[in-house]
Amino acid sequence: MADTPTYIVQDGHCYVLLEPDQYGRETSNLKLIIGLARSRIGELKQRQSQLDEETDEYDQLQDEINDHEMLISDAEDRFELLLQIPSSVWS
Repeated sequence: MADTPTYIVQDGHCYVLLEPDQYGRETSNLKLIIGLARSRIGELKQRQSQLDEETDEYDQLQDEINDHEMLISDAEDRFELLLQIPSSVWS
């Protein structure tokens, strides 16, 4: 597989080629990333609830929460794209 490209650009879209075992690993990793990010958001919100909304620390925690929410959104989008790959591809 050394000569096979990792990416293919076709019809204005870029596709990443995965081996079947990479597919399972990728979906498992995305589930883990989403779970860890949600857990971290819970911790940050708990710390944030103990602060005055007017403090810099409150704002910093909100920025970190927003970053984790964006990570979750991106990971969920990637996960959904992977789920749309027809099973016939892996047969």
